This record gives sequence, C-alpha cells and structure tokens, in this order.
Amino acid sequence: MHAAECVRGLPEVFAPGPASVTQPDGADTERLAEVVRRGPSGTLRYERVDGGADAPVGGEQR
Repeated sequence: MHAAECVRGLPEVFAPGPASVTQPDGADTERLAEVVRRGPSGTLRYERVDGGADAPVGGEQR
C-alpha cells in the first residue's frame, strides 16, 4: 500500500514510480524525519546517528 505521503511531503527526496528513487540529501534531517513519521504504514524508517532528538522508528509516534 502506498499512500504517497512521502512524495507529497518531500518530492525532492522521494520520487514516485517503479524505481522508487530516494535522495535523502535533498532535505534537512528534521524535515525528512517529520515526513517519514507521517507515513501511515510505518514502512519507512530512520535512525538518527547525529545526536538529534529522539527518533521513533517506523510509525511509533504520530
């Protein structure tokens, strides 16, 4: 299931289509994490390694 929340939130990072190309350097870390957290399925996940704020994995915190 693809809700396209990521594509609508950061089209410069998430390109739709069969290849599903992702360019994480296309946005700042906080914005990227925000959009990933909004995903309804929890399919996208991230892990902060830069000492930033706590990072829920998947859709644990919405």
